[in-house]
Amino acid sequence: MKAINCKTEYRNNPIGIDAQDLYVSWQCQEGIMQSAYQIVVKKGSEIILDTGKLESKKMHAIIAPEHRSRDNMSWTIRLWDQDDCSGEWADGGTFEYGLLNSDDWYAKWIEPSEEIGYQFDIGTPDYMNSTALKAWNEKKHKKMKCFFLISQHQFLERNSAWIQWRK
Repeated sequence: MKAINCKTEYRNNPIGIDAQDLYVSWQCQEGIMQSAYQIVVKKGSEIILDTGKLESKKMHAIIAPEHRSRDNMSWTIRLWDQDDCSGEWADGGTFEYGLLNSDDWYAKWIEPSEEIGYQFDIGTPDYMNSTALKAWNEKKHKKMKCFFLISQHQFLERNSAWIQWRK
């Protein structure tokens, strides 16, 4: 008996998982009925979790391997049939955790560059004087116009058949 169509969190090789406990599932190939399973989770070559042989006819399980943000792991599974004969190990796939803690999220504030000639004046109520705001807006609008033209061209290329049909 062998496990096929193995999934983690209902997907093949998912990335960005934010669940602490993982739902894994599989289907059986060969044999009449599954009587037990064993799941092994690895991070690289290090075994993180080994369930041992668990008596169960269910073709899914909840596993909770120790993990941190961005950990990439793989799992394998072995099944036992109705006669208690073990099958071969099957590759369950890989999965990668996302950013799980608030400390993992970091960013840098983006500001207009020096080249557009802005001057911040903390003394004014709006923190930016009109000259700086105008310079920043001119540069921003040029970028937006360029992005819009590129996006519009790509949309028309990809959707020309749909547009013709709608006419």
